Amino acid sequence: MGRFFHLIICSCFILFYPLIICSPAISQDHGEDEHLKAESKHNNVQTDAEQNHLKTEPEQEHKHVDVEHANTDKSNTDPAQANLFESVILEERLGTKIPLDLSFVDENGKPVKLSGFVDRPVLLQLVFYHCPQSCNMMMANLASILKSVTFTPGKDYRIVTLSFDHEDTPAIASDTKSNYMNMMPDTFPKDEWKYLTGNLPEINALTSATGFKFKRVEQHNFVHPNVLVVLAHDGTIIRYLYGTEYLPFDVSMAITEAAKGTPAISIKKLLTFCFNYDPKGKKYVFKTLQVSGVMLLLVLSGFFFFVLRKGNKHNGKTPSD
Repeated sequence: MGRFFHLIICSCFILFYPLIICSPAISQDHGEDEHLKAESKHNNVQTDAEQNHLKTEPEQEHKHVDVEHANTDKSNTDPAQANLFESVILEERLGTKIPLDLSFVDENGKPVKLSGFVDRPVLLQLVFYHCPQSCNMMMANLASILKSVTFTPGKDYRIVTLSFDHEDTPAIASDTKSNYMNMMPDTFPKDEWKYLTGNLPEINALTSATGFKFKRVEQHNFVHPNVLVVLAHDGTIIRYLYGTEYLPFDVSMAITEAAKGTPAISIKKLLTFCFNYDPKGKKYVFKTLQVSGVMLLLVLSGFFFFVLRKGNKHNGKTPSD
């Protein structure tokens, strides 16, 4: 009887421990939707016609759409917008190689061939420089965590930020780079983080090779996934790190895997099994029903195995004289 009671206690502990511990710990706040504002023009001047257009269609001016979040709540989305979201879902190409013969232009206006820069692990960011929200968050977060990454930039890895907006210029890339280099220590080798622009054919070739699908909504405004692509020295795609925020440990592990040339499963692929995005609470929440069902099934299986095993032992005993 005592063993049976202990088994019930242990089963309840195993069942409810993940629900109590994991659910609040993994919640991740993604900020307020109110940050989706119009990006100001570079010359800060608008004509009367532009102002009238803004009055008639105020919500269409540079409203950036975060696919990662918008995909989770399609019930309030019209069919056209839902199709737009589906057209930009990222298709992972782990283990495949990007074309290294592509040429782009860096922030100094100099041509850069990928084969001359991708000769060690590379962190590849696909953004557009006019982005008012998530792209800036991605670049700022990466700049802020690099000091905690357990590898040396330039020696162990390099970084490439590429704009998929073919209308972005090297001058804009230079301004963008200077903003984030101010967040870096003076010892950081600035030449090891390239900010590139390019022509549409080369952009499409690279984004297609990485499985990155984006959609132009209007000038300097795109719908796109938020992801960091990790490459090996030969251009092999090793890992995708999803979202606008990265952990130093995850980036360090990805660089380690890239140095070995071994592709690894993406972190978000694991998270989506146990966690759902809550668009109202703007956080990841534990899939209580799913995981509870699995845990309960495991506990019951173990319980019946224990009972049957104990019954077989009793049946096998011979009565003593």
